[in-house]
Amino acid sequence: MPVLLHELSWFVLDVQVAPLASRGGLREPDRIRRDQLVARSGLRRSGSTEAVGKCFANIAPLLAPGAGGMLRSDEKLTYVRLKQKELPEGMTHVRISSEEPRGMNNPLFRINRTLAMMRDGVSRLVRRTWAASKRREQLEKHLWVWVVFRNYVRRMINRSPGQSAASFHGLFPGQLPTHDLLGLCPQFRADPPLMRAAS
Repeated sequence: MPVLLHELSWFVLDVQVAPLASRGGLREPDRIRRDQLVARSGLRRSGSTEAVGKCFANIAPLLAPGAGGMLRSDEKLTYVRLKQKELPEGMTHVRISSEEPRGMNNPLFRINRTLAMMRDGVSRLVRRTWAASKRREQLEKHLWVWVVFRNYVRRMINRSPGQSAASFHGLFPGQLPTHDLLGLCPQFRADPPLMRAAS
């Protein structure tokens, strides 16, 4: 599940969902269950590279040709190739070792914190829960609900009352009230019934 984050504003730019390859080293009952699943649905292959490539491709049109800036990532090798393919040449790519301590001084602190918030705020990502996703499409829908809330409704940081990540970029003035967010969907609007039917 790759996630792209604008570092200064904590604005979630993109998120994608893809399967990972089946793990090895399973206990016998889990191995039997995996083999039955493979016989029924075929071998599960990793979609990680395609998902990261899609994230980069989605953000590329928002960047000016020859744009500078910096991409921070861990040291996964596929990021290097995909960055060269999808993002402007002028963008610096800084790779951070996953062995670095995960405190506030870690250059990946904001993305690590965002991923932790995502695991806490999206019930399908909480470990050992009844809400686990069976289908990637449903997980992706749930993630985008969280992303919209995180970008538009929640304050950017605790020390910025009235400012959301979206307002930092001028996309919306301040924090979007929850009733306005729900009002974007026709079934939740407070319009008269005839107006609602016409929308």
